[in-house]
Amino acid sequence: MIFLPDELLDAYNMTVDDLLFTVDGAEVTPTIVGVPGGYVVTLTYYHSSHVMAVYYATYRIAVTVLDHAGRPVVAGIIVNLVGPVTRSVSTNASGIALFTRLIAGNYAVSALEPGTAGNTSLTVTSSGGLVLRTTIGGLQAQYEELETQYQRLQEAYQQLQTTYQGLLTEQQSLENTYQQLQTEHQELQKEYGDLRMLFVAYAGTSIAVVAALGFLLLRRRRHGQPKQTKEGDYPPPPTP
Repeated sequence: MIFLPDELLDAYNMTVDDLLFTVDGAEVTPTIVGVPGGYVVTLTYYHSSHVMAVYYATYRIAVTVLDHAGRPVVAGIIVNLVGPVTRSVSTNASGIALFTRLIAGNYAVSALEPGTAGNTSLTVTSSGGLVLRTTIGGLQAQYEELETQYQRLQEAYQQLQTTYQGLLTEQQSLENTYQQLQTEHQELQKEYGDLRMLFVAYAGTSIAVVAALGFLLLRRRRHGQPKQTKEGDYPPPPTP
């Protein structure tokens, strides 16, 4: 049991809540009872030699944790402080982890999350603040960016799929049109063949008719033409 007078606390401008108690260098939380003129502090330990210390000069350090984009992190990020005193404190809604009852010395400060990291060193000689930059949220940001790109690819794929279906429909329509044109072409070829045979027959008939007419005209001309006489001949005189 240790008695701490109010005069001693006033001399350091501290309250009993600002004091740090250690047993063999490890921080402990004793039982503190207020009594007239001060406080009675009770520490429990096992039988052996121990070193108990009471630190009146302690400091407050506010660690502001920033994410990968330089913004304060959300509440609940664990910040570790290792040094003469080892603590783990969660950030509040403003991304601040407040450490109290620190004694002077060198500390390592870190905030670790799965897949992220951020650490720095700190020398405590007075109360103050510290900004800790981390990569917290970087993987989430990359995931969201990949998710956005995936959504864009999905939309592009849907557009290509729609275009592909349209091209398939157009191809089917063109194939149907081609089949129809091919059928019409075959019908036209057949009609052309029929007309050609008819034309050949007509031409042959026309040639035969023309030849026959020419032959008849030639023959008629030969029979109806008067017989020519030699030069100097005269026709015989008429018979009395």
